[in-house]
Amino acid sequence: MANSPTLSLRLRMIVGELILLALAVIDRSLRSLTGGLLRLSANRPRRQTAAAFARQAAAAAAPPPAPGTVFTVDAVIIGGASSGVAAAAALATRGIVASVLDRRARPGDGWRTRYASLHLHDLVDECCLPFMPLPTSLPTYVPAAVFADYLDAYVLVQRLDWRGGHDVVSVDRREGDRAATGGGAAAWRVTARVGGGATVFYDAPTVVFADGGLYNSPHVPDFAARHAGYTGAILHSSSISAADGSCAARFRGARVLVVGFGNSASDVLQELVAAPAADVVLAVRDPASRPLAPQAEVGRFQETNHSYPWL
Repeated sequence: MANSPTLSLRLRMIVGELILLALAVIDRSLRSLTGGLLRLSANRPRRQTAAAFARQAAAAAAPPPAPGTVFTVDAVIIGGASSGVAAAAALATRGIVASVLDRRARPGDGWRTRYASLHLHDLVDECCLPFMPLPTSLPTYVPAAVFADYLDAYVLVQRLDWRGGHDVVSVDRREGDRAATGGGAAAWRVTARVGGGATVFYDAPTVVFADGGLYNSPHVPDFAARHAGYTGAILHSSSISAADGSCAARFRGARVLVVGFGNSASDVLQELVAAPAADVVLAVRDPASRPLAPQAEVGRFQETNHSYPWL
């Protein structure tokens, strides 16, 4: 019975779920009201201009670049997942056509290749990209594979100039034609390697970095080097891929320490308890996260506990 939630904890979870449900209903009502007001307002969000839409569609249909090709474009966005494609759609509302460069083959592959149990931990209504809401039939917390398909569809529906297989290696300042670069502002040359190691170039007055930042540089403490007697494995959640299936399979019957309680930690913790691991310890820095629910309920409780720590 050591892993069974107490009655008090279950009551707290039920109260939290009811509050989330009530807030979701209020939020939907407010969104509907403000959406109607925006439709009547001169300041309503703008859609893509017809010219930008046509230019994007033509750029997206262009054949693969030849080695050494130099493209002159309105803007370059480095990184083609959520932030990158949302930025491209927003720029198009101002008539700016951006070329979105990403090393992956498809927009959703960054989500598609992560561990099997990955879910979005924000409510479904909060995860929509501009001009294209997620279907209302989806669950409250969207599975990563579904969100990956949504990103693929977003690029097609918005007719974005999304270019996969581009590994950006440098961004250099380049003095260009004064008229083309905004009256004297410096232009940029983006260098990228494509299939087979060929190099292509993109010249643009604007470059947007949407490459994930720290996501692509996970921090793994050098614990083993400082504790010579430790012989176990040290993993970052980003190193666990969908090909591994359950990230807890290798830890069945083992003692495991999970550090942190963000999205990945919550998912991994559920898998470890379900494996089951012999002993799972969770280390959390934020004191508001101390009263945690065990086993499979921990994922839902994280949303309640972090949003409403006074519960």
